[in-house]
Amino acid sequence: MTATLGSYGLVRSTDTFDTLNPATGEVIATYPVFSEQDVANTVERAQAAAQWWADLGWAGRRQRLMAWKSHLTRYIGRLAELVHNETGKPLADAQLEILLAIVHIDWAARNARKVLRPRRVRSGLVAINHAATLEYQPDERARQLRSGITGTVGAAVRNISDHHPILGAVEDAARAAGLTIVAMSTEDDEEREREAVMSMCRRRMDGIIIEPIAENHQYLQPEIDSGMTVVAFDRPATGVSVDTVLTDNRGGIAQAFEHLVNHGHRRIGYIGDDERIYTGHERAVAFRECLRAQGLPSDGMNFLWSVGSVMR
Repeated sequence: MTATLGSYGLVRSTDTFDTLNPATGEVIATYPVFSEQDVANTVERAQAAAQWWADLGWAGRRQRLMAWKSHLTRYIGRLAELVHNETGKPLADAQLEILLAIVHIDWAARNARKVLRPRRVRSGLVAINHAATLEYQPDERARQLRSGITGTVGAAVRNISDHHPILGAVEDAARAAGLTIVAMSTEDDEEREREAVMSMCRRRMDGIIIEPIAENHQYLQPEIDSGMTVVAFDRPATGVSVDTVLTDNRGGIAQAFEHLVNHGHRRIGYIGDDERIYTGHERAVAFRECLRAQGLPSDGMNFLWSVGSVMR
């Protein structure tokens, strides 16, 4: 069997199959049989196209749907003839199917934003003092059932604990409970954090443990309201009320400072993280409080300090 280079760089075999007119047995068209690589490349292009479609926004999608509707309407005769030849349906039935598709496209173009956007809905007279918000979120599990593709890749590494002790502890607890951990890195980037967390929400994880980066996590509120369990650690998730596991940053700094002072040290350095980060802020504040308690200045403190003078 030989192979040829097709469009988009696909490697296709010379194996083909025919589409027949069910009424006459006539060959309507001949198509190549896709290899496993062809299918993988096609799925990859489809995923890129889906992201492109999502990035168009409501206005861009409406414009293209209306253009598609116009194209189908213009060539409805040709399309009906094609459906008739491929399926054997009467032309009238084929035209009706295409007409219904045109109506659905028109409806989607005009109403998708109104139907799918987050919106408040009336609760009715019985519960007039209540309010509700509806929003459509795609269910990745349903998509996976249809496509047979999960969109995830497993990676088994030697030792997670060496690089992230907390994640290692989480995995140990999960294994003891018969659960599996899916971990993603946010790289201290707010957009990457939101992308990772919402990907987990769409896959309907049983729960999400997050090391918060973003300044506001209100985007998680609809997921929490729908039953998603979220736990934050190391720093709180702002804008939402979730269970949170924190270390005693201030207490730790105070204890370390007191220990050094009690052993006769007076020039005590402080190396700290960016104070925009919760843990960095808490530790820096605690160190300033320790300095003030000793009657020492703390004006201009930035990352690396000694008692009584700044070490640049």
